Amino acid sequence: MYGEWEIFAAVIARKKGQFLIVRERRTGSHRGGWSIPGGAVEKGERVEAGAIREAREEAGISVKLLRPTALLTMTIKASTVENLEYALAIFDAGITSGSMVPSDKKEIVEARLANRDEIELLIRNGQFPRMHPNIDKSIVGFFREVADLRN
Repeated sequence: MYGEWEIFAAVIARKKGQFLIVRERRTGSHRGGWSIPGGAVEKGERVEAGAIREAREEAGISVKLLRPTALLTMTIKASTVENLEYALAIFDAGITSGSMVPSDKKEIVEARLANRDEIELLIRNGQFPRMHPNIDKSIVGFFREVADLRN
């Protein structure tokens, strides 16, 4: 949390025309389904370091950040707590090494590479992304644009 803002970082990581996706375990705070690796930036952590850490924790991989590609900001309305001012920084990244085995097994069930057609099928079936109802549509549009421009 940075003041009134909750800061998150995520990566659109790719290797040889495929994209890294992770499947979340369904819990009280997670909807389950497929997404890109990402999560909250820790206090005192740089946003870039948070993106790299989340890729390592959620997919067991190392990434090289190539460039920031988006900053989404919004207010998430909550019925039980105060509204959350939310910022999500998304980075384009290349996969440099790793196991594709999540170290955070409480949150992530599986990590794998998927091509554009596989991801489009997940989108059409309402399974990608499954981050938060307020941001899923933005992520889909952004992801489609990134996937089309770089393959």
